[in-house]
Amino acid sequence: MTTPRSDRVQLFWDFFGPNAVGTAEHFHKHLRELFAAEGIDDCELGYESKGRGHHAVRCESAVARAEELVGRLRPRRVLRGAGEGEQG
Repeated sequence: MTTPRSDRVQLFWDFFGPNAVGTAEHFHKHLRELFAAEGIDDCELGYESKGRGHHAVRCESAVARAEELVGRLRPRRVLRGAGEGEQG
């Protein structure tokens, strides 16, 4: 996992179990649709896995946008820019 720049935040939605990959892909699709419908174009979406049975959708965005998304979409984990630690 890479640490975001100090002016960026990474949000993670974690999925576990044998269907984690498919569930994450489905959630990723809905995030893309939501962001397109609302004109949100400053969130870089991606995937991450910490091993077998885990898959996560990642969104990296500016701090202000991330704060809005945390309130609305309740990610499981939040990784703030360099040196600020992980919450979740």
